[in-house]
Amino acid sequence: MLWNAFVKIVTQSLLQFGLIFGLMIAGGALLTFLSRLTNNAFKQFMFPNFGMYAFGWIGVPVHEFCHAFFCRLFLHDVKKVKWFDPSGKGGAHGYVMHEYHPWNPYHRIGQFFIGVGPVLLGPLILALLFYAMVPASRGIFQPAGVTWASALQVGALLVKSIANKATLTSLWFYLFLYLAVCISSQMELSGADLKQAMNGIVPLFLLLALVNGAAFLLKANWHAQALQISFWVMTVGIVIFTLAAILTILNLAICVFFMTFINRCFGRDGVNPFRGA
Repeated sequence: MLWNAFVKIVTQSLLQFGLIFGLMIAGGALLTFLSRLTNNAFKQFMFPNFGMYAFGWIGVPVHEFCHAFFCRLFLHDVKKVKWFDPSGKGGAHGYVMHEYHPWNPYHRIGQFFIGVGPVLLGPLILALLFYAMVPASRGIFQPAGVTWASALQVGALLVKSIANKATLTSLWFYLFLYLAVCISSQMELSGADLKQAMNGIVPLFLLLALVNGAAFLLKANWHAQALQISFWVMTVGIVIFTLAAILTILNLAICVFFMTFINRCFGRDGVNPFRGA
């Protein structure tokens, strides 16, 4: 009896965790990879520091803001924030120094969100900017009917919203592209970010297990409600991560094209973002 209850609670917790946070982890891994490709391309340009100075002055502060936002949300004590240091040692062009109580469950759970903050808030910021600066994008932001199977539909709507005369002749659209390059090029999570996020995964899972255990004892149908919440989170996440991924790929392609063209004009090799990835 107790063993069956234990297995049921663990199984439900794993399913809920996978549905709610699996998309965040998978989407974050994809955006980190794409951001790394973008930075690889910048390093192969004839002016290696061009990417950091041209785009990092916005992208790095946004990256650090995402960390700092979750630090505040989870009540960590923020000691110092370095918003932008183009010559930072070891590739650390910004940082957030914070302290927390290791035995505080809320602080420990916050470690996960603080670590992956740039790939959670970054895509949301991109989506909000796209919505505000590209009027033809309004039809994309209807997540109620979006499922895993219709991620391609989101991509089709995105292409349709961009490939029209009103968008291509709007200065706001090109300003958005610039801001999108700034943000997407700095969504890459560092080793320290990933290590911090890992520290919060176990407490996060234990919290879900405790909630499921309490629901089992109280005979409450929490699991069904949790699944509804999970599918809603997935639905919204599909829209935002798909949008962010497509925009990042588009920005990467544009950057590679222009940097390769300039490199070739000066007798240099073309830019290959996969080199050294």
